[in-house]
Amino acid sequence: MLVEDGLLTREQVAEALRAQVMWGGRVGTNLVELGYLTLDDLTKALGRLHGLPAALRSHFLRAESSLQRRLSARLAEKYAVVPIVRAGKRMVIASEMPLTPAAQKEIANELGCTPALLVPSIAAELRIKFQLEHLYRIERDPRFLRANGTRSEDSQVFQLAPRIDPALEAQLMSDEISVVTGIPQAVARPNMDDSDALPPGAPEPPRGPMDGERRRYLKTLSDLLKDHPEHIDAVVRAKRLAARERTTFPDLKTATKRIFAGNDREAVAARAIDAIDGFIKYASAAMLFVVRGKAAVSWIGFCRDATELPAIAVPLDQHGLFPAVISRKTTVRGESGNLNALDYLLLASLGSRFGDLVVAPIKVGEHIIAMFAVAKPGGVRLDDLEKIAEATGAAFARLMRDASR
Repeated sequence: MLVEDGLLTREQVAEALRAQVMWGGRVGTNLVELGYLTLDDLTKALGRLHGLPAALRSHFLRAESSLQRRLSARLAEKYAVVPIVRAGKRMVIASEMPLTPAAQKEIANELGCTPALLVPSIAAELRIKFQLEHLYRIERDPRFLRANGTRSEDSQVFQLAPRIDPALEAQLMSDEISVVTGIPQAVARPNMDDSDALPPGAPEPPRGPMDGERRRYLKTLSDLLKDHPEHIDAVVRAKRLAARERTTFPDLKTATKRIFAGNDREAVAARAIDAIDGFIKYASAAMLFVVRGKAAVSWIGFCRDATELPAIAVPLDQHGLFPAVISRKTTVRGESGNLNALDYLLLASLGSRFGDLVVAPIKVGEHIIAMFAVAKPGGVRLDDLEKIAEATGAAFARLMRDASR
């Protein structure tokens, strides 16, 4: 629709589809984050697509707080819905997807009207996430917080048509393996909304009932270290990733093939982490990080002692193992006694106070799109970590390629 209207090119849509493979979120969300659409442009397109009125930024600025307070946070979160204004006896609500009749009935009951008096409208995913946090204190997933440098630095990866080494693809495709479905979804991912950004660390200005849609930046380890130089508090206070079920594989060869065969980003990520858990025996903990501009953001991981791992971001514009991996395009290891403060904080966030930290790149072509961070005892090797990283990169390249077709 947006291509036919001349607002987007097919190449831009394909780029957003490839970004979706790594970042998650909806295609429209990625188009906004890549700078190709405004939230209002996207919202108008969603309105035409679903045959509903478009809830624009100007509508939310005129929202009635007394009406919004009638709806409980439970229902607001359950249906991703926000009341906006009254229009006579009718009440205008906005959601990120069309609501079922049952949902409308439940919402109308709380608002004190009949379903016939509701006026459903549609709004962009990013805008609804912001509103739910602003009005009901429903915290945005890190996926929907802004990571610095997203538009200017990440998009180059998704402008490419991903290629997979033919020999590697043949190896991973040999002995056909059925794609296992039902893998639990992975947990954390980052990004933003549509107003002028506040510089990181700047004080939040006084806010009225609805003072614009301000971006909130994803905190990095350097921010945590600044707030809590004693290290331990920064780790304890970080938001934690939820526990999940694990998948086992009979051998590493099967594991790499199933990573490659993953039918979506969550399956690929979960299988990769489960392969490290199952076959990299000296790994005491591991986390998969996705590169987003000037930060690498945690997605999914495990810790052998059942420690819950925090949702964190590692800055890429400061000295450390992550920037070294991006520069060298190879696995880098740091010994516990020689880690700088940020790398030590990362090691501690993985549940280890001593030992080594290993960071392995996940590549699409020559671009590093993600990394594994692995904690291990000193003096031992992590054989086969690169094989898992290679299969993971090939899987993401395949998903990007398929998304562009």
